[in-house]
Amino acid sequence: MRSSKTTQNSANKIRVLLLTAIAVVISFFLLSYAALDIFRDELTPEMEKKGRALAESINDLVLKSVNYGVPFDRLRGMGEYLDTLNVKNPEILYIGVSDNKGKELYKSDEASAAATTKIKTTSKAPQILPSSKAEMIVTTFDISKDGQKLGTIKLGMDGKYFEKMVDKILLDIVTVGLVSLLVAFELLSFIISCYITSPMRTLYAYFDRIKNKDFSFSLVSSTKDEAGNAFAAANTLVDKINLKYLELRSRLSAASGDPEKLAPLRDKFSGIESQYQFATGTAKIHQPEKLVEYIKWPFFLLIFSDALSISFFPHFVNSLYQPLFGLSREVIMGLPISVFMLVWALSLPWAGAWSDRVGRRKAFLYGALITGIGLFLSGTAQTLIDLMIWRSLTAIGYAIVFITSQAYINENTKPEQRTQGMAVFLSGFFAGSLCGAAIGGILADRIGYSQTLFVSGFIALIAAFFAHKFVIDGDLSLVAKKTKAKASDYFRLLTNRHFFFVTFFSAIPAKIALTGFLYFCVPLFMKMLGGDQSSTGRGMMAYGLVIVFFAPYIASHASSLGSRKLFMVIGGLLTSISLFILHFNPNIGAVILAVAMLGLAHAIGLSPQFPVISDLCADECKSLGVGTVMGIFRMIERIGNVSGPILAAVLIAALGFEGTFMWLGWISLFAVVVLAIHLFILSRRPVASEGSP
Repeated sequence: MRSSKTTQNSANKIRVLLLTAIAVVISFFLLSYAALDIFRDELTPEMEKKGRALAESINDLVLKSVNYGVPFDRLRGMGEYLDTLNVKNPEILYIGVSDNKGKELYKSDEASAAATTKIKTTSKAPQILPSSKAEMIVTTFDISKDGQKLGTIKLGMDGKYFEKMVDKILLDIVTVGLVSLLVAFELLSFIISCYITSPMRTLYAYFDRIKNKDFSFSLVSSTKDEAGNAFAAANTLVDKINLKYLELRSRLSAASGDPEKLAPLRDKFSGIESQYQFATGTAKIHQPEKLVEYIKWPFFLLIFSDALSISFFPHFVNSLYQPLFGLSREVIMGLPISVFMLVWALSLPWAGAWSDRVGRRKAFLYGALITGIGLFLSGTAQTLIDLMIWRSLTAIGYAIVFITSQAYINENTKPEQRTQGMAVFLSGFFAGSLCGAAIGGILADRIGYSQTLFVSGFIALIAAFFAHKFVIDGDLSLVAKKTKAKASDYFRLLTNRHFFFVTFFSAIPAKIALTGFLYFCVPLFMKMLGGDQSSTGRGMMAYGLVIVFFAPYIASHASSLGSRKLFMVIGGLLTSISLFILHFNPNIGAVILAVAMLGLAHAIGLSPQFPVISDLCADECKSLGVGTVMGIFRMIERIGNVSGPILAAVLIAALGFEGTFMWLGWISLFAVVVLAIHLFILSRRPVASEGSP
């Protein structure tokens, strides 16, 4: 019966999610259509204003020089000034200044475009229409002094700028729509779990107790909604039964009369007491059932907040560049990412122990608060030292939240449900990452780097609020006390060749590709190719999108040791192919393809890593404990997280981007070949005890 109810609840949840998706898509389409209409109406006047402002700036400079006695046709540095204006205003293809006879005196470097494109000239403000066939629309403005015309300013505007801007806005709209849908699903799943699924499961468990003749419990609820009303009604019914029991017991105790007549009644009452449990004093508390979804929404928000800066962080570092420790510019740009990863890795062990001691709710709350403060302060950084300090603070909070969320899920799932529970954790992580990367790029384009980091900090504080309100602590006395890994444990695992090869030839190369290529190279390379922050965010979004859709399917098919080994090798090969793609075909389309392929590679190759270790290192897992082995594995693989940006920066400084992609590809290919040889050839031979000589 319970199974049928669970199935029905799941079906109802799917229906609600589908209905929400339809409502979000329809409403978003209507709002986007209206916003695009407004954008079309306002772009032309804004272009006219910008053209006039630019012409007035040139006019003021010319008149100021002429008033100082400089001849109009001998203005030094005018060409360089026009070039600067050209670079700052990419929609202006050509800027020229001619005398009143039409002779061109000064021009920007783009002036040659005028000879090869169709030109529509007007003495008024440019009329830029979506249907315009002109590749350049030239607008003229007179330069006059004391009523006498000195010359003419010509501005050649991109006739296709309107279409380009509309296309860009459409892409941003689609991106925001997709992110909105994912956020709506996450929020709705959280609401359904907190206000419907959890209360219903709690009621089922409560009624099971009543069915088993246990009336000693009372439901706890502070809400005034339907679930709270149902809890109150159930408590009222149970309270009445307990009162009747106490009243009957009191009356029998106080009854006087013939003992022989009272004996059957007392025997019957004793029989009832032996079969039923009643609340003789304060009723025991029956807590609402805890679900892993309670922590998924605040965890999603926290990951989303930190991921907002992924698409532009190297550019933000570059804006604060200053010579440091004699390092090259490229290495310094990768330093804050490596510092973040290093502090994060070093914080995980004590963060886990502290979370065990104070409880998951308090640990998540403080971790999210620290992360929010770190993100906000990162936005105020004026120097690289400032930035690295605040990013280190962010990394500490991030580590606390990361390890707390994993521990909460582990504690609130049965052993047979752990895989499903970790799937919830990973889906929240990657959904938050892809949403943050996409929206962060759009925000950075419109409000700037620092302001986007301020928004990140605010969202982290919202995550703290949800954790404080909804995350429920269990009994801290029941939390397993972790033993700290000793140096001998590290030595034993590193001398196990299976652990060594999987860690150093699969896990670490995968993390190098993640932080070195995706987090560091992609934002810089996209900028070099002419992409803006929005396009960078969309491109990086492909990584998380592929993982969210493919990782659960891949994990469900990696059941045997052989298939897990094969998936790890395939993942490594796809990683190297994604890097080689950019070496041979360096363009924006190839970047997006490479990022998506890296996501597929990690969806295939990452999840089988620890299961393979647990299979091949069964003796170590048994003697040291699976938790200790996993902790050491996760700690060592972070070498890749820390070294990835530095390695990529050194290669960029020495070889450029294309050379970097080639060498990262060769490193990945070499690692996967060595791994395959070990897994499929050397491991087939009889293996002596790892500790034997």
